[in-house]
Amino acid sequence: MATVPATDGSLVGVRVLDCAQSLSAAFCAATLARMGADVVRVEIVDGPADTASAFLDAPLSHSEIYRDFLGRSGERLPIDLSGPTGRAALRELVSGVDVVLEDSREPLLPTVGIDITSFDDGRPTPIVASVTPHGRSGPRRDDLASDLTLFHGAGPGHAVPGLVADPSTMAPLRLGSHQGLMVGGLVAAINVVAAVFARGRQPPSAVVTVDVSCHEALVNSYRQSLGTFAYYGGGMGRDLAFGRGAGGMVDHRNLKCKDGYFNLAWGGVQQWDSLKGLLGDPEWMQDEDLATPALRYRNWAKIVPRLEEWAAEFEKEHLLYLCQGWRIPCAPVNEGSDLLAVDVLESRGFWQSVQVDGRPTPMPGLPSRREYPAVPAESN
Repeated sequence: MATVPATDGSLVGVRVLDCAQSLSAAFCAATLARMGADVVRVEIVDGPADTASAFLDAPLSHSEIYRDFLGRSGERLPIDLSGPTGRAALRELVSGVDVVLEDSREPLLPTVGIDITSFDDGRPTPIVASVTPHGRSGPRRDDLASDLTLFHGAGPGHAVPGLVADPSTMAPLRLGSHQGLMVGGLVAAINVVAAVFARGRQPPSAVVTVDVSCHEALVNSYRQSLGTFAYYGGGMGRDLAFGRGAGGMVDHRNLKCKDGYFNLAWGGVQQWDSLKGLLGDPEWMQDEDLATPALRYRNWAKIVPRLEEWAAEFEKEHLLYLCQGWRIPCAPVNEGSDLLAVDVLESRGFWQSVQVDGRPTPMPGLPSRREYPAVPAESN
């Protein structure tokens, strides 16, 4: 068994069977290996269509970033799942590990006829961790996706400068280093660790599963204000944002417009110059108190009312068109009602009911699902 040198011994002694084919699950496996897990890597060379990766980025598994950046050294065991010999070999591997990591279009083990509850060796039933674009449940469970579509579908892609004027020469904007896939892999690793430690409280025959949606992971990870409110009971206000030196688009730039709120960045030199061009270089923007980024952050109260007055004349989509035309980072702001209307989040139970002032109120949950059997009362 080939392992990546561990920097943390938290998972020493834990055996992981990595049957995944995507960069998202590869990042998860590499993280577990660096925590001390003994990772066995399987390469599915053939099999039913449903055993192929649910990610359209699967060819990345042969790329330099997959092998070197993630430390995926060591041999991968080739297994042909189209026949009984390969399936028997996979079953033998599964029976000797603590965690099975997979990202196939359908749950891998049932698809090839492996029942993890059938092992009769006294060892705990392996934890099965699935990392897929939209999770194993919900209306989009069968949808394939890539790093690019996840980045834009989850929302971060809206807050980018510039329109794609010529699709034939201008590629869609994507995150650096395939972050859309890596965020899902990181969430998967966190949940596998939690499941491993919780496994000790379960009977050996209990079936424990981890179900990670990369879409939900991105929605959760890139919604700083939403997450802050959900987990700490309040948003990142103006004083807090400035006190921490927060960059990017923070709360004080949410502008009221005709049909909701709109967010744009105006602090940087290029952003300010572009905004001047969009607004026709008005006199108030020549104020010496607004001459540098530091002065603009310090004197934001001279800017925001002017921008609010301007934004009030337009709807969100119109503002998006105007700002992107000048390459100003911007995005329409989702309100709570917008997010509550997303069928995927609703069907997967992303919203958790919390009592606020005596009333049930939906709050964001975790971007994953861990399922454990009920623990007998006497063992609590």
